[in-house]
Amino acid sequence: IKAPECFEVERRLQDLLDIPVFHDDQHGTAVISAAALINAAKLGDHAALPKALAALSALTMSNAENQRAVREAGAVLPLVTLLALEPADTRVVSLAAAALAELASDKESCDQIFDAHGLAKLVGLLSSAESEVAAEAAHAIRAVAFRSAVDRDTSRDEGGIVPLVALLG
Repeated sequence: IKAPECFEVERRLQDLLDIPVFHDDQHGTAVISAAALINAAKLGDHAALPKALAALSALTMSNAENQRAVREAGAVLPLVTLLALEPADTRVVSLAAAALAELASDKESCDQIFDAHGLAKLVGLLSSAESEVAAEAAHAIRAVAFRSAVDRDTSRDEGGIVPLVALLG
């Protein structure tokens, strides 16, 4: 079924059925990647974790349907939790911040980032000794701030302005 009819069929089936319904393989891949992230985080599987994070970032890049699927699969809280691994695992933290930046364009994901105190954690990462971590945190804060004036105010209230200015050199 071609777009846009496929979206209506998907919505109707989701309303009628008590099982997950996907209209394309990319959506399903997003859910599976989110599940891999959650499992890798729970198990402490540091080999799978960076790969799952990279896959989530790629799948959610400018793709609202996949952003919703990843959020609904429960990825936001594990992503925010991974931000606390800095300075022990800067690669994982950078990838988690990058994935949150992609998810922040989805309003409900952005709300979940706020609810999980993710913005405060991202602001804290702006002072990281690792430039890649600070850069990804700044990117995620930018994505959050794009949502609305309230989100920009919250970014300011969480203390984001001073460390962002400090990154200017």
